[in-house]
This record gives sequence, C-alpha cells and structure tokens, in this order.
Amino acid sequence: MEGTLDNGAQPAFVPEVPASYEEPHGELEEQIAAVWRDVLRRDKIGRNDNFFELGGNSLVGMDLTEALAHRLSIPVPILVLFQYPSVRELAEIITEAR
Repeated sequence: MEGTLDNGAQPAFVPEVPASYEEPHGELEEQIAAVWRDVLRRDKIGRNDNFFELGGNSLVGMDLTEALAHRLSIPVPILVLFQYPSVRELAEIITEAR
C-alpha cells in the first residue's frame, strides 16, 4: 500500500557508532588527531580510531600524510598509514622514528 511504512524493512544506511571512544593521549596523539579531524572533516577522533574505517582512502591518505609532515616536521610515508592506521599506532611509530 502506498504511503505506509514497512516496520520490518532495513534502513538504507546505519551509521557505525564506535563501541568506545578514548581521547588521544599526549601532545603527539593530540596533534595527529587534529590533522585527522581537518582532513576527514570529523568533529571527534579517538586514539583507537582507524583511518580507513572513518572513510579514509589512499587519496585522502596522501593529503593526511602531507598535512602530518607539515605539522610535525617529519616525513610520514603513506605506507606508514597503511601499516599503522590508528592515531595511537601512528604516534607510537613516529615516536620510535624520532
């Protein structure tokens, strides 16, 4: 019947809600999260959020690594983002590299 709702129908899109949000820890994680917020156009980025699960891809990743290199004054190859896709992991590898 036209104009009626099918209560059993699945919605076309269900946004993913992170199971738990954890604030970035320390200055480096805060800096990385700030760049992610700008590049991904998000209000909130947690330390365990995955760049690719938030909608990032290789093209956006290139913008991200360029912005990180500018902000942190250290080159961040795109491959590093694929290997360490969370704020926490990226901060840990950058700390080791320094």
